[in-house]
Amino acid sequence: MLMKAVTINFFAMRVVTVFDPDTDVVHEPKTYRPFCNFMVKDKPLFFHPQLLHDNELRIKLLGKVKGTLIEDSAEDDVGKKKDPDDDFL
Repeated sequence: MLMKAVTINFFAMRVVTVFDPDTDVVHEPKTYRPFCNFMVKDKPLFFHPQLLHDNELRIKLLGKVKGTLIEDSAEDDVGKKKDPDDDFL
């Protein structure tokens, strides 16, 4: 399965990168860029993990550790009292 990532470069031109998530993805990029959670063909890319609903594809792109989402449950908030300092504005 091939995927396509569309980015915009400095000159506002679209750059299309076609890649195979099984072979072309580097899970732990060696970069200090804040908006880079995986690399494809030496290009840093970012996507928000919660917006991708296919679990297998998310794990292929981000790796096992970052690709696993922890679901928040409403049961955790049942026993908590609301503190008025929680809402700042």
